[in-house]
Amino acid sequence: MRGRMTGRKSYVTTLELEKPLEGACICNVVESINKQFIVDDYVLGMNGWREYWI
Repeated sequence: MRGRMTGRKSYVTTLELEKPLEGACICNVVESINKQFIVDDYVLGMNGWREYWI
């Protein structure tokens, strides 16, 4: 992540202040209305580093 904080030209976008970090994450489903996911499932995604994602 340090390389994304320098503002140098790169193949990925520079990180923005006050925005969540982007990247892969493993998520634990705490609530779902989608029948593909039940509570306590673990999923992999590119949702970024957040405490919760809707």
